[in-house]
Amino acid sequence: MPERETVTKKVTRRAFDEPWILGIAATVAAFGYACTKLYAGNAKASQYGFRARVAFQGLTMMTVLWYAYDRAQQPRERVQVIREIDWDKLEEENEKLKQNDKSAYLKDMVNEMREKKKQNSIFAADPEPSSSTSSSTPQKK
Repeated sequence: MPERETVTKKVTRRAFDEPWILGIAATVAAFGYACTKLYAGNAKASQYGFRARVAFQGLTMMTVLWYAYDRAQQPRERVQVIREIDWDKLEEENEKLKQNDKSAYLKDMVNEMREKKKQNSIFAADPEPSSSTSSSTPQKK
């Protein structure tokens, strides 16, 4: 049974897999720090907070660009896997599925027609006209 991943291990793994998430968190934290210091009236500390926000924002953009570049390199490996697919075999399987679908569709249609025929024959065999139907000849009492 595989070992369950703890929260700290998961956060660490995700931070290395997608480092821009940490950059966004650092940017938001620096902005929050700057806003609280500005509200408290400490202008010098708020300036440091806003400058840190700009620095973290720049680092975040660099990690986003690096992440996009790194991910753009990966599809080249996947292209080789796609080329190894036997396209003729896939087309044959697709044709078989289409044929099976057509035969299943035709069987469904035949069954529906048989059901309709049974329903019509039941109603046609009913000798008593329904009471809601008005006849053209008056009935004698």
